[in-house]
Amino acid sequence: MGKRTRKAGLMGKYGTRYGASLRKQAKNMEIAQRMTYTCSFCGKNSVKRTAAGIWKCTAKTCGKIIAGGAWSVNTQAAVQMRSTIRRLRETSELYWRVVGCWCGSRSRAAVVAPFAGSPLGRNQFFLH
Repeated sequence: MGKRTRKAGLMGKYGTRYGASLRKQAKNMEIAQRMTYTCSFCGKNSVKRTAAGIWKCTAKTCGKIIAGGAWSVNTQAAVQMRSTIRRLRETSELYWRVVGCWCGSRSRAAVVAPFAGSPLGRNQFFLH
């Protein structure tokens, strides 16, 4: 005897209830929930969901517990926040590299002082 839920897959348990589009959405969420994800600490494909928002690396050497989204490890907001922080860190490093070359041997406090009184603060440097 073959598989009984070849077409329905995970949503076979719902039968014909709730409508096709809602079952498709639920199927995508449940597939994302049951997937194994790559651990950001050890690099192995072994992060599994233990409860809503709690993910655990099942590798023997790692075993880290990660707080994430309910359906996947990384939420859209977390990914966006991480990229924003990275971009701001890079621009800040670029600013200090340029300011360090521009001011010569003067201290950072002496260089920031001209920008302190402006309404834009330190960001005035980037707007020119």
